Amino acid sequence: MNVILGREQKTAGEVSYLSDDFAGKIPSALLPRIVAFVPQNDVYLREMTVYELISHSARWRLPTSLSAAKIAARVEEVLDQLQLQHLRDIQVGGGQQGGSSLSPGDKKKVNIALELVAGPNVLFLDEPTTGIDSSSALNVATIVRNLARTGLTCVAVIHQPRGEIFSLIDDMIILIRGGFVAYQGPTKYVVEYFAQYGLKPQHETANKTDFLIDMVSKPPPAYLHTASSVQRLQSANNDTAMAHYPASSNSSQA
Repeated sequence: MNVILGREQKTAGEVSYLSDDFAGKIPSALLPRIVAFVPQNDVYLREMTVYELISHSARWRLPTSLSAAKIAARVEEVLDQLQLQHLRDIQVGGGQQGGSSLSPGDKKKVNIALELVAGPNVLFLDEPTTGIDSSSALNVATIVRNLARTGLTCVAVIHQPRGEIFSLIDDMIILIRGGFVAYQGPTKYVVEYFAQYGLKPQHETANKTDFLIDMVSKPPPAYLHTASSVQRLQSANNDTAMAHYPASSNSSQA
């Protein structure tokens, strides 16, 4: 994700954005307006309220041609989308008494709001469900799914999602050891896809998420490194997802 966002240098391969419009790369001056990044850790001033933080981000990042009324309306819209209206006047750091009235899940939503208010086309989220309880994680994931339904492209790194969160994901990329892509495509086809190659849950009632995590956390089967296996994988049924495995040890990695 850091490579895609230009935060780290790639070691091989190509990274392009909207190649038809930008010849393979969005100009650096325009990139922050198109792509937003929500970090895993909290990044804000403790003394400010939820509303003040989001309002400040809006005034700083939205076009200067927008009127104060339109900027304020955008802030209110984001507060509604992130379910933060009831916390708008709460200091994120808890004020002079120390601590915070915001739960870890609420802080995650504030982090998302700080980026969403800028009106990006693509929203990257680094582990948005990490460090919060399962109920809050589901709430955050549901909000992100709802944002995606508005036309915003949302890309998130998620480790060990609960089953309900797994079902909210439209498309996924699964990585195996070495950074290779083991699966890329619609979430609804992932178990069916691996079943074609003899990789199945031990029980029909097994949790899909647990099965996938167990599978990718172990050394990959030897057949993944043979040319014949690559050909079989690439010629899989078009109704299922595509998977890309390295044909040899010389395959490019980012």
